[in-house]
Amino acid sequence: MAKGYWKRYEVDLTPKHLGAFGQLYFGYDPILQRKVAIKKLSSIESAKYEARVMAGYGAHEFLPQVYDFFTFGTDGYIVMEFIEGQRLGHHLKGRKREKGKAVRITMNILRGLRHLHKKGYLHTDIQPENILIHEDQSRTVKIVDFSSAVKKNKDGIWKGKPKGGTWEYMPPEQFEKNAILDDSSDVYAAAGVCVYLLTGQAPFLPDFEITGEDTVDKYRAECKTLHSYILECDLNDKSLKEILIKATHPNRKKRYRSAQELINALRPFG
Repeated sequence: MAKGYWKRYEVDLTPKHLGAFGQLYFGYDPILQRKVAIKKLSSIESAKYEARVMAGYGAHEFLPQVYDFFTFGTDGYIVMEFIEGQRLGHHLKGRKREKGKAVRITMNILRGLRHLHKKGYLHTDIQPENILIHEDQSRTVKIVDFSSAVKKNKDGIWKGKPKGGTWEYMPPEQFEKNAILDDSSDVYAAAGVCVYLLTGQAPFLPDFEITGEDTVDKYRAECKTLHSYILECDLNDKSLKEILIKATHPNRKKRYRSAQELINALRPFG
């Protein structure tokens, strides 16, 4: 531990996670006597934005709480709730869960999204690496990484060029340069995570190499067949399969329109 580092916090300087845009450290707040996680971002503006989103949604069982924000040199730091747990899995392939557990995990992801949506935000990058879980217990689920989150307008939608997302879980509309996203866009991705939990792999895996912008259009077109892939999955439950097909419909207006609608549909299976 480096006592007094960043003036207030005692911090273990060994990064616990190296992401594309930041690093995560564990530390201790001696004033409030609690463990904390500290996310370091090389962009102060990006760190400030993510901290603002987290402050905007407040406290919730399935979302991490933000405690503090500060800068040190040219970097921004977000101090947040310390969470026991590991990522749900690699975004492409992982291990299968039995049906009841897969559905319970998905429902708690949806409960976190329901709160986030109620507070006016869309996550836009729901995928296994952005979900933490402790000892594979569904009640410990936490949605993380709000760097790509966007603020909905008064009509409940967001329009613009998406900042991020994970291709294998993104709804078709999120590939558009002038995308229109709403709650159902996150619902689509959450349903994709449910498929991942049931099958052990991403809901859509391209059979060609993703090399850049020249393959985006091809990928976007093939992504629309995701619900056909689900139809071919051996889920051993026709009713559950039909729910996931609807949740991942290419047309956002034909999906479950809210996290709560999909929770209601999944409840008998969890």
